[in-house]
Amino acid sequence: MLPSLQRHALCRVSSLSVFRSFSISLASRATRILPPVSQPRRLFSNGPTPSTQPQSQPLAPSKDAKDTKENIYTLPNAITLARIAASPVIGYYITVHQYPLALGLLAVAAASDFVDGFIARTFNMKTAFGTVLDPAADKILMTVLTVSLCDAGLLSVPLAGLIIGRDVGLVGATMVYRYRTLSEPKTWSRYWDVSLPSAEVHPPLISKLNTALQLLLMYVSLAAPVYGVPIGHLALETLRWTVGGTTIGSILVYWFNRQNVVKQL
Repeated sequence: MLPSLQRHALCRVSSLSVFRSFSISLASRATRILPPVSQPRRLFSNGPTPSTQPQSQPLAPSKDAKDTKENIYTLPNAITLARIAASPVIGYYITVHQYPLALGLLAVAAASDFVDGFIARTFNMKTAFGTVLDPAADKILMTVLTVSLCDAGLLSVPLAGLIIGRDVGLVGATMVYRYRTLSEPKTWSRYWDVSLPSAEVHPPLISKLNTALQLLLMYVSLAAPVYGVPIGHLALETLRWTVGGTTIGSILVYWFNRQNVVKQL
């Protein structure tokens, strides 16, 4: 009787083991075949449903290239500003007939006009502000010399009026073009912010030649009483007529070729 019960128990345990193995095998196959069951969608909710898509970060506002400030504190710009500061001093010495002192300062100012450009080109210190400041310094120096020499009787009134009229016209045109090329918003503070460049000035060849001849005329006219040369000397008269011609020529070039002279950034 006992052996019969033992055989029956062993058969029952064996049957359970086989059934369990079959159930595990069937469940694993079902997992591989059937797709995963998605979560039921909530039709009604008291709060916002979190999104499964990653939230995109807002893009930072791009900075306009025209509003990029440049470094204007360079050695060439400092030399140019020093030339501007020396201009009224030279004019004062001319009006009080201290011609030797005025002549020495004018020689230094003329040399600085070459030095600042050489440093800017050699050491890569060019700035858009410098392209406007350098010709402006020449105009200021030329205006001061023209007025003071005319007051001292060393320069004729018609030639002085032509030189000053040209420079005043160029300054006015530059201010108008500055407003037109300035990016929005066009405010008073942004207009006078010299670290916000809006245009570059490329003086034509005749303008550079005219500036050099004007400086030569001012220097010779100032040196004439120092070395006892008559004001009506033929060489001085020839130089005056030459300067008058190049001044008119530069005005025409600036007017008819202004698209290549002043370029918007």
